[in-house]
Amino acid sequence: MPQGGTVPINITYNSTTQTYTVSPANPHIDHGGTAQFNATNQGCTIYFNPTTTVFGASLTVQTTSNQDIAVGDGNFSVGYCVVAIGSSCTAPPPAVGPTATTTGTIKVGSGTGMGHGQK
Repeated sequence: MPQGGTVPINITYNSTTQTYTVSPANPHIDHGGTAQFNATNQGCTIYFNPTTTVFGASLTVQTTSNQDIAVGDGNFSVGYCVVAIGSSCTAPPPAVGPTATTTGTIKVGSGTGMGHGQK
């Protein structure tokens, strides 16, 4: 992906299993890029760990509008979890290796730091 590109992160609710699927589950966003969160069929809230990055502590995404987060030039990773609006979850720390589809890690730049990107 060219530096500064937008990475769509699509969040889909499965009413049968009552879970969310995030695609891609573990996106990698280049420096100067944008994370674009899209709730495809039901609004949701995403919680992040650590909370000191450009992603903040949480983000609510409605189906009517995408939420774009410019990631800047830092190198960091954040863990996340996704729940229904009005609910809460505890995001895991950034992971190394495979993770479940309802939680994951977003890498920015080299992804080597932990929460040192500026909000």
